[in-house]
Amino acid sequence: MIWTVLGVIATIIFGAWSLYYAIVGRRYPGRITFIQEACIGLFDSIVRNFPEITISYQNSPVGQSLVLLKGAFLNTGTKDITKEMVVLPLKIVLPQGYKWLTARVVAASPRAQPTIAAIEKSELAFDLSLFRCREYLRFEALAEVPASDESTKRDPEKSLRQALSFEHRIADTRKVDSTEVGLTDSRKKRAWTMLGFLAGNAIMATAGIIISFRLGNPNLEGDLRFLYAPSQGSQAVLVQITPLSDGTLRVKGVNENFEAVIPAETFFSGPRLKPSIARSHGEIINVAMMSGMLLFSVIAIAFTGIALRREFRLKNVLLLSPAKSRATVEPEGKGAVI
Repeated sequence: MIWTVLGVIATIIFGAWSLYYAIVGRRYPGRITFIQEACIGLFDSIVRNFPEITISYQNSPVGQSLVLLKGAFLNTGTKDITKEMVVLPLKIVLPQGYKWLTARVVAASPRAQPTIAAIEKSELAFDLSLFRCREYLRFEALAEVPASDESTKRDPEKSLRQALSFEHRIADTRKVDSTEVGLTDSRKKRAWTMLGFLAGNAIMATAGIIISFRLGNPNLEGDLRFLYAPSQGSQAVLVQITPLSDGTLRVKGVNENFEAVIPAETFFSGPRLKPSIARSHGEIINVAMMSGMLLFSVIAIAFTGIALRREFRLKNVLLLSPAKSRATVEPEGKGAVI
């Protein structure tokens, strides 16, 4: 019973979420997804492990505070993004203490013309030009993280990842989604655990519905009904009887507008009666709740499958689609991205 109740509650929550998602998706057909491909602390990844190798930026050795970010933006919406739609460009914004040094677009979909629009101290802006559905751009950017923070010194890559935020003012486009390339082991485990749980719920609900319809529930009382002809030669109607304390029966039609009070002997000595047992309201409610749990499980499995498919599709777009190289766009006087 508790699983049935939980299934109904989950169905209501999931239905409300699906309705909200559908409304938001219809209101904002534009959708941009950021995919983090890599975040590399240059000092920890290269210099510390290979001291005989020297990497410099602007003729100075690389310190612990320099982090290389490799990422991509994909148009995962249902609407092309045009220049006329852009009021404020797509930006990656860093908090105070962080600083963008340089960046470049390294690859893009065929015929796409994205560029780095501006590199300011804490903002990295992109000019998407015409950004059609399912088109993408890949970029590399070099950032400087605060060297005074102890947590930043221990893990500058994590510090930069957590510091990233996105801004834009593009018509009909929602906030930027963020994900990683492919599925990490923990996300795979969560996805398969969720699928297993939902599949178990679906099997339990299906078994409960089948058992209820085929065998019924011996712990629930049903309603005794009869096919009763009120008079000789009249058409029989389906009625339900209620015994009264004076020895009579209240006979009430189930589907027809018929009601009468008849002595018990008269009722049972009349024309041959055909009894039937109707399911109780409690059993009907149980079946309805199990059906809701089954529907929720099936829909949730479908959405989980769609999410997994989307993850693989994003990965395939980045790793398998043909890409064209882009020229480096850097602020004056800066060095190239490593």
